[in-house]
Amino acid sequence: MAEAWITYADIAEALGITPLVARQKAIRGRWRSRRGKHGRALVLVDLEAEKASHAARPVERRTVAALEAQIAFLKAAVAEAEALAEQPHREAEAAREIDGNAGEPVALLQPMAEHSAQRDRVRAEFDAYRAPPW
Repeated sequence: MAEAWITYADIAEALGITPLVARQKAIRGRWRSRRGKHGRALVLVDLEAEKASHAARPVERRTVAALEAQIAFLKAAVAEAEALAEQPHREAEAAREIDGNAGEPVALLQPMAEHSAQRDRVRAEFDAYRAPPW
């Protein structure tokens, strides 16, 4: 048991946590504390024992892994839902495009009809020209 008076920042650095979390850990563990020469709080802690207890947390790692898997699943579900929500918009846009092109065949048919009428007139004139006068 090698207890030493150290700051929250030193505890945080040794355990890989933030100084605020180190302070909360000290409060929950009811570690003894005092003010240092420079006015900073010092805490009496066995750093080696804390490192050992802090490292042995496989349950938290499994929980984090499970939560990350759930987050990935939910992101995929959101992407799928957004794609499904976008589908009616794409269908409506395609329908508008088809409706917009519906006037095109009519516009093409009108000159064709005029051309056919002109062809029929010319053919009638030609037939009249070739017909014998008697």
